[in-house]
Amino acid sequence: MTPKKTSNPDLDLGDWEPRDSDIVILMLGQTGSGKSTFINVAAGRAIAPVTDAMTSCTKFIRPFVITHPQNSTRVILVDTPGFNDTWVDDRGILKRIVDWLKQLDERGARATGIIYLHDITQSRVSKEGPKAPMSPVKLDHPSMSKNVVLATTKWEELGLNSNGAQREAELLDIYWKTMLEKGSTADRFTKTHKSAWQIADCIKQGQINGSSICLELANILGQLPEKPRATVYGFFTSLFWPQHKGYG
Repeated sequence: MTPKKTSNPDLDLGDWEPRDSDIVILMLGQTGSGKSTFINVAAGRAIAPVTDAMTSCTKFIRPFVITHPQNSTRVILVDTPGFNDTWVDDRGILKRIVDWLKQLDERGARATGIIYLHDITQSRVSKEGPKAPMSPVKLDHPSMSKNVVLATTKWEELGLNSNGAQREAELLDIYWKTMLEKGSTADRFTKTHKSAWQIADCIKQGQINGSSICLELANILGQLPEKPRATVYGFFTSLFWPQHKGYG
């Protein structure tokens, strides 16, 4: 099928023609968590733009087609704009991702899993915590959890006397505990080709219903407030981000 042209940059798949056998992985995380870097390391070359600034260099949703290093499987790593610090921004970005998944389904392909990246060097915490009456980690539905990988990044930036291991232990034992119990995987991304594929290989084709990710994200989108207070940290980010004064 010839890719359709669209005036919406988010919905332009470029030269990628989706196949049923494609493993499509959404890369999610805060701005600066290392999504584009992960894609470049997995590809073995620079294909996604990267910036050292804390402003997102990923303006649009972009699929990158990479051939698995050990077989001929096509793995599509989907770069997405980073989630920031207000519900309004998070809601707008999440809506764009849901719209992208819907048009992907129209072209005969569906998302296979999610890699959520968390910058281990960050010790920032919300002063208020999430206000919505829902689980602090929403993507813990059994049908979703098996194909969600929670990966910590930027270990190479920690000093010798850092408390990175303590932060990681708190993530695993407290904040991500529910997701891990329901089948999610946690790992460290150490900025190597082997590490990137060890993480990506946790996501298996056919392990979950192909429409689960789109439906779950659409469900979260429907629960986001339209006009929240701008002082509260990003709603979608808070689903993964530790909301506890003791963290960091």
